[in-house]
Amino acid sequence: MIDKSDDYHEAATKIYANLERRSAWLITSDYVIDETVTWLRYKVGHNAAVEFWNRLHNSKITEIIRVDAEIVTGAWKTFLKYSDRFLKRLQACSLSKMGEGSCDNRGIKVK
Repeated sequence: MIDKSDDYHEAATKIYANLERRSAWLITSDYVIDETVTWLRYKVGHNAAVEFWNRLHNSKITEIIRVDAEIVTGAWKTFLKYSDRFLKRLQACSLSKMGEGSCDNRGIKVK
């Protein structure tokens, strides 16, 4: 939604607007935000990274999970549990947090 030259910009903008209309609940972590801001900074530019940060922090439908030591420990346990599947560390953090019962993990699939 930030990079107007992206092939999927228009589709992403429409999808996000639809999610806002439906008051969907989006969840992400500060780790994901950091990675995205860094990527935008180097691929699109500083202004795009700032715009992303501001949009996200002003969003009424996005919850930001702060990854702390407890989540990191849980993520490692989740990572070990799914040794037979491809699982990124960030996904393990998300799954670990969801396992606490603080968010709904319907639709989450581990490859």
